[in-house]
Amino acid sequence: MHSRIFQIADTQIEEDNFIDEMTIEVGATTSVDYTAEISEDERRLAIECLVNEWLPTGMFSLGTEPDTIVYNGGLDEWVRNEWLPKIRKSAGILSTHNIFQNLNITRMKQLLDNALGIGTLFYLAAENYQSFAEHSTAFMEYLNNFSAGQIFYIGGVLDYHW
Repeated sequence: MHSRIFQIADTQIEEDNFIDEMTIEVGATTSVDYTAEISEDERRLAIECLVNEWLPTGMFSLGTEPDTIVYNGGLDEWVRNEWLPKIRKSAGILSTHNIFQNLNITRMKQLLDNALGIGTLFYLAAENYQSFAEHSTAFMEYLNNFSAGQIFYIGGVLDYHW
């Protein structure tokens, strides 16, 4: 399956620091089989989809400057009304008899690692010094450090296959 990797930071990202096909580690130890560059039109569409479809409704809007998104607030409400109920429901079916069943372990791990349940990965740095992208829980945790009105900058956007 294919999805996108977004480089996002709270400071402007210089174009020579945009992630590219060589930035993200691929192979047996990651969920990424390969990455690919996308066109500028696909990049703009991906940013729009990130804001309007993949992230929680209303939590973000497109910025007035190119390659920016604005955090509108709402993380606490989303955690309280969306994510925690899913965790509680999933945990509620666990018992001493089924907790170690592979399906239950996998389901809980996915819910905790990928809070939004999306294929999108996030590279949370303005410079391309790390070799990995993270699932949505890492992005939501990162977001927890900011207030409504915070502008985030989008750097490289890659297609990836898993």
